[in-house]
Amino acid sequence: MCKLLGRRRKFLTAFLPGVIFFSAASAAQCHAQVACTTPPAIISVSPSVWSAGQTFVVQITGTNFFIDPTVGICDLAIPQIVESTGQVSFPYQVVYGVNDPTDSYLVYEPTQINAVVTVPNTVPAENACVFVISMTMYAAKSGLPIVDPPPGLANGTGNPCTGNSYVAAFPVKIVAGGPTITSVAPPAWWAGRKQDITITGTNFLTASDPHGPTKLTVTGSKTITLTNVTVVSATEITATVEPAKDEPAETVTLTVTNPPKSSSPGSATASPPPVVLPVPVIQWRGKTISGDNAKTQKVKTGQPVELTTTPATLPGGFTVSQSTWNIDGTTIKSYSGDDSGITLQKTDLNKPNTSFYWLYPDDGLNATYDYCATGGDGTQYCASPQAKATFNASGPNSSLSTEDYGRGTIEQLNTCGTNGAVNGTAPYLGYGDLHYPLGVCTGKQDGTPGIELEATEGSGGTHVFVQLINADSRTYTYPTGGGFTCGPYSGLDTAYPYQGLLSADKAEDGPQMPLPAPYATGARNFNATMYLLWQPPQLRGTGLASIPVPIGYQQWQFAAITTQKLPIGSDKWKEPATTAHGDIGGFVPSQSTDPSYGYPSWTHKAKNGCTN
Repeated sequence: MCKLLGRRRKFLTAFLPGVIFFSAASAAQCHAQVACTTPPAIISVSPSVWSAGQTFVVQITGTNFFIDPTVGICDLAIPQIVESTGQVSFPYQVVYGVNDPTDSYLVYEPTQINAVVTVPNTVPAENACVFVISMTMYAAKSGLPIVDPPPGLANGTGNPCTGNSYVAAFPVKIVAGGPTITSVAPPAWWAGRKQDITITGTNFLTASDPHGPTKLTVTGSKTITLTNVTVVSATEITATVEPAKDEPAETVTLTVTNPPKSSSPGSATASPPPVVLPVPVIQWRGKTISGDNAKTQKVKTGQPVELTTTPATLPGGFTVSQSTWNIDGTTIKSYSGDDSGITLQKTDLNKPNTSFYWLYPDDGLNATYDYCATGGDGTQYCASPQAKATFNASGPNSSLSTEDYGRGTIEQLNTCGTNGAVNGTAPYLGYGDLHYPLGVCTGKQDGTPGIELEATEGSGGTHVFVQLINADSRTYTYPTGGGFTCGPYSGLDTAYPYQGLLSADKAEDGPQMPLPAPYATGARNFNATMYLLWQPPQLRGTGLASIPVPIGYQQWQFAAITTQKLPIGSDKWKEPATTAHGDIGGFVPSQSTDPSYGYPSWTHKAKNGCTN
């Protein structure tokens, strides 16, 4: 008996030129006498019919495969075939020597080879064969005979192992594989929109084929209409798809099928599957407000509109990569206002969710949304079907009513100390005849103002008045000549009664300036704009507060000069006269209820008073 040791051999294409060879089993080396002279034979190959595009475990049964058999496919049309062997059984047969019948020899004689064969789908239907190349192996031990030695190897020489090669072949049949899909373009389809698609693959049956054409089907959770299906060639199909408007974000199944009796029966599905990109949906206050049956929503100017959208996620490795809102009318994202100014922030139109306020009333205001989606390969798909929501934005019933009392006056007004006591009276140049009640130096003034602005009719919510000083200057001259001017000043009017933003349904004003005794003349040039804002009631179902929105404005002015009567120091002054700046007072022509004038804007408070 002899001990077998592992060894591998390679065989070149010299045996079958142009054929690809594949290594199979482990080899052996024998330290006893081994003899093998019978060529290999293949008894069966199972399976013997191979379908293109499939992978098989092929069992080759035969005799005399011997040492290190090599398995190949004798078909030059399929060089891409991949083959590997599994475990090979190695039965051994005891043979008795010719010279000495009592001496035994081992014959290395495997009878089965298992190979894994992959046939590419591109291989046409044809006849082929499996072949096995097997080498006889001889090993000699000094002084022992070799049974049927090959030429050049004598008995008992003790030469190392050598051998001859033999080839056995067995016919197999390759049949065309079923259809395959290699790509679908585009791989993403918009719901509710017709799109032309192209499917590439193999083994498609055209209309001219007796069993054609290849059948194309697409299924999703909703209806996907498939039209204009054309099998252009064995490798291309074109069609038009139209997913339903309510098709959700999902992957769909696209299948090609050839009949059982065709030359390449079977079916295949696209992998990765196509993706439906859904029509976006707009939601407000927990309800969907877009779509074919959506109703017009109602909101008041200055009330928050918080819109959210779907889809938040997409299947098949797609992501929402860009969002675009288009909103009719004039909107802002946020408002904040105090004595330091009003801050407005623009509406964000490039995020899936947005919030804003409409500033001016109008009906049929549309908010539309569309998005772009990007696949795993970085390709971006834009111009999705739009989602649209419609609003009627109502404003207040009130408007801005103005009244001009139109006269400049000289008034003796109380002068007040820091403790609220009356220190006496002093002359003032004013517009209107506002004055403090005798003995009272705090609280509301009595009398008639120069102008009055009022929010007419009730609208709910709150009215806010804001007055901005456009220009305010005061000029005094001395009896001996010369003088000085304070201003012009501008900014937020914080003099009583405004103190910044005044929440009220009415605002009035009568600017005044003191006339100290040492001066010969006093003049005032005053120009301001009064704004009326309206803050609507809080909207239920939202966490954002309502904000003031513009209703209207009125610009007005006061320009007058007065001269102290002689003798200087008498504190008696002449009735005011007009200045080079125009009339004593009144409204500057302007549209008092034009909301598009917008919000008042300032960066500082106006200075009040004048010091030489």
